[in-house]
Amino acid sequence: MEDIVTENIEHAKIGKNKKIRIKSIDIAKAIGIFLIVLGHTLEFGELRKFIYAFHVPLFFFLSGLCFSRKNNIIFIKKKILTIYIPYIIVSIISIGIYTFLGPYIGVDNLNLLDNIKGMLYANPNLNNMQWNQPLWFLPSLMIQLILINLFENIIEKAKHKKNIRVIVIIMFSILGYILSAVKVYLPFQLEAALCMLVFTYTGILVKNKKEKILQINIIKRIKNKKIILLVFFIISLVVSVFLAGYNETLSVMQDKYGNYSIYLIVNILMITNIMIISKFTDYIMDKQKIISYIGQNTLFILLFHKFPILFFQRICPYIKDILNQEDTIINNLIGILVSLIVIGLCIGFKYLIDLIVLRSRKHDTN
Repeated sequence: MEDIVTENIEHAKIGKNKKIRIKSIDIAKAIGIFLIVLGHTLEFGELRKFIYAFHVPLFFFLSGLCFSRKNNIIFIKKKILTIYIPYIIVSIISIGIYTFLGPYIGVDNLNLLDNIKGMLYANPNLNNMQWNQPLWFLPSLMIQLILINLFENIIEKAKHKKNIRVIVIIMFSILGYILSAVKVYLPFQLEAALCMLVFTYTGILVKNKKEKILQINIIKRIKNKKIILLVFFIISLVVSVFLAGYNETLSVMQDKYGNYSIYLIVNILMITNIMIISKFTDYIMDKQKIISYIGQNTLFILLFHKFPILFFQRICPYIKDILNQEDTIINNLIGILVSLIVIGLCIGFKYLIDLIVLRSRKHDTN
């Protein structure tokens, strides 16, 4: 897919120009968006802390896995159309709802001008995106992908472009980490986009070198041995849980990375695990459609999931009390259930919109 939140750009060719979706990528996206929703549903606790250790880098990795270099003008226009325009539209809707309902759900900063400035600057660390904080991801992803495309076009004919690429990635990743550490909050949360370069470029590397990677001896030996993959999954999951628990509570949105070495290790392990789960799910559920459909509509879920979550967290009797309790098993189970309901509501809403649009088009052609 051209970018992770709009379409599946990773492709297999059929004939000359046709593309098909890679189901395992859609499944990975579905897992990722579930973790995003669950992380936003749970307001504290060890499960939330673990999810926050890797869920955002996963999406940047998948964006890299699906990245396709294009002409700069074409690329920029497409990103504005598929990422920034939806961001602006839903931001305006969110600000309207927030301004109207804010006094009833106990929120602050209802100044309309401040919220519009927050929408345009797009960095929630300035406390002016309370109306729908998860939207920060979209402009940050957009600016990062545009910069990557510009950079790749610039070095396309360079003699030592591999070395140049590695040096630039390291330099800008370090710059992003320094900016985050000293609390410099840039437009479109550029500091976070720079920190996430390493994950996006890892996805690009995996996509471009997939065949070579699969030919590495150790990978060739274990890729079809499910017991080895299961052992790796269990061990890496245990290690990830331990390291994430040892580190502080992290948040890409808040520019908090804790011990960055631990952060990198946890993300490498968990991104690998999620790709293993996705491949395995695709293998054993060859005819499944629901998970893939969720993965195909991550943008819509990302745009709208905060509204039903707020209902359960602030308004819904009994549920809001459980979600606001200390970290307990029932708290986590209800959080998971609420997250599934929220995703179901978003998908149902999207399906309804698709039906209305389809009928409208049929009516116009008659």
